[in-house]
Amino acid sequence: MEQGFQLLKAYPMVGDFLAYQFITDINYSNVIDFSEMEFTVPGPGARDGMHKCFENTGELSPRDVIRMMADIQEQQFVRLGLRFRSLWGRPLQLVDCQNLPAAFR
Repeated sequence: MEQGFQLLKAYPMVGDFLAYQFITDINYSNVIDFSEMEFTVPGPGARDGMHKCFENTGELSPRDVIRMMADIQEQQFVRLGLRFRSLWGRPLQLVDCQNLPAAFR
């Protein structure tokens, strides 16, 4: 997925945000089938939201924060007593977690 992202990003006037949106949309087709847990690019809304959600992320990059959110989601649902109804039978993927902080912009 990252290679596809880099290929799209090489086009003039296509930056990180648009290249990630394009590769994500193409991944929803039957042309390619990358794992949604393979790669993410936090957009501007996600990065802004992270600053509001986390006082300090230490050495973690925005990508690392998204990965951490995806990796610990099950433990946090249990800790908070939340019953998460999965999305089409799957846990939240990186692409889903990338959108969560944007809600706090």
